[in-house]
Amino acid sequence: MEDSPGSPLAAPATSVVSGQQIGTVSLFGVGCRFYATGPGARPMIKTSMVQPVASSPLPPGGDPFVGTPYRWLRRVGGGGMGDVHLVEHTVLGSEFAAKVLHAKYAGSKQLVDRVRVEAQSLARLEHPNIVRVASFGRLRDERPFIIMEALTGNTLDSEVRGRDRLPLVEAIRYALQLASALAAAHELGIIHRDVKPENLFLHHEHDGSRLLKVLDFGVARIVPGISDASPVPLTLPTDTGIVVGTPRYVSPEAAKGQRVDHRADIYSAGLVLYFMLTGRGPFDHIRDERLVLAAHAHEPPPPLSTHSVEGVTPELEEILRRTLAKAPEQRFASALELEARLAALLQRTVSGVEHSVKAPGGRSASPPASASAALAPQNRQTAPVAAAPPLAPEPETPAPILALREGRSRAFIAGLFLAVTLVFGLASAGAVAVLRRALGGP
Repeated sequence: MEDSPGSPLAAPATSVVSGQQIGTVSLFGVGCRFYATGPGARPMIKTSMVQPVASSPLPPGGDPFVGTPYRWLRRVGGGGMGDVHLVEHTVLGSEFAAKVLHAKYAGSKQLVDRVRVEAQSLARLEHPNIVRVASFGRLRDERPFIIMEALTGNTLDSEVRGRDRLPLVEAIRYALQLASALAAAHELGIIHRDVKPENLFLHHEHDGSRLLKVLDFGVARIVPGISDASPVPLTLPTDTGIVVGTPRYVSPEAAKGQRVDHRADIYSAGLVLYFMLTGRGPFDHIRDERLVLAAHAHEPPPPLSTHSVEGVTPELEEILRRTLAKAPEQRFASALELEARLAALLQRTVSGVEHSVKAPGGRSASPPASASAALAPQNRQTAPVAAAPPLAPEPETPAPILALREGRSRAFIAGLFLAVTLVFGLASAGAVAVLRRALGGP
């Protein structure tokens, strides 16, 4: 969100010294800090995840959802601008997650409008890799709330940190799902602007598989004119020049305070893939966040080989090189293009894994579960490039199809024989006619 320092989102600026913290605020669902990024620089909004709560006493004043179709169950998280609650539909009995703006910010037209933008963005993105929105409403005190699907699992950030890093196939699979989700958002003119492992959730499906879900479109930018289905942009005017996002996952153009487009999300997706493969970001060795921003703007990321990542191919290195290019025009032109490249890479990577796994005596053994699961269909609804299908032996052709093919072959041969016969007959008749004229016959 490119909001001026004088907006309701901005803290009083007490200094503009390069790299010095100049204020503290929070956005709806995320905590934020403002930074100056250089001499006379523009402030920056840094986001952080909603913090989970250990206990959930009943809010002061009782159930805040009285008068709505939902009843409050417990508070599951909170940030400086709002809370997340688990609620139950009073008639259906289904459980949902509800994001609610804090009462003290209910009078901020800009913040209320941003909640509306997030709700509309999520509601219009019917995609398996984006958290679903079920409803939007207001409490008795006019605070807006968003009703979303309740997810089970953990963030990608906690997953990677708990395992040090992810296997190659698993990392590519999640990157593919992320690219698919971003492609769907970009088609509607929605730029997420805060793609990072903390905003990516690994949801446990009923069949035991896990599906990556993109969360928190709270600082999304809506580009007008991209699609008739796009949400209405913020009604209050915004200023350019404020950096939005998390320093370790912002694009070079965002780090410079420039206006961003969809290719900023592609850069952040490349950083997420890098994190999954190595367990760290390319500039994690830099502690000063001012220098982190400078590194995104100017320094090339260390190659994967410096982190001893196994199974890296030139194709994977090329994909990372393009996603992490400093100039937006040197990156993939769209998330859809990135998705197609990742799908092809996943297909070849899993094929290589299966080819290398052999049982004693040369018999093929079953590939690792992670390899086979990586190619499970993802029920794509928006972007046309699907995850690669499972590699399996060519199935036997059903008998009806064989019969149909055989019948077509016979018909073709018969037709060819008839054509040859007809041509030969015409040629013979012509020859007889010429001979008769030569002999003076009728």
